[in-house]
Amino acid sequence: MVSAKSADLVVATDGDTKALELLAQNVAFNLSQPSLAKLNTKRLEWGNREHIEAIKDLNSGGFEVIIGTDVTYIPEAILPLFSTAKELISRDRNGGDQGTSSNSLPYLSPS
Repeated sequence: MVSAKSADLVVATDGDTKALELLAQNVAFNLSQPSLAKLNTKRLEWGNREHIEAIKDLNSGGFEVIIGTDVTYIPEAILPLFSTAKELISRDRNGGDQGTSSNSLPYLSPS
């Protein structure tokens, strides 16, 4: 929510519909205009084409920054997570890079 104060667009996501409902309530309760108008909540299951395209429709040029926290606890989810992030940070609708962005997806493995 803090990002909405300085960003042009913020999309807060979750794959769980109940968590997403709570997120939307939290946003509505804690933000006021103009920040509230810049923050969208969307369902996103990693690798889900429909969800990815719905988010791309909000910003067809891709996103400059993707912030994730506590996003996975199982190793099998890492590849779909990174694949989804790579698509959303891309600069064209086909998931390609037009040479203007620098894609960096750091990963810290739990010890």
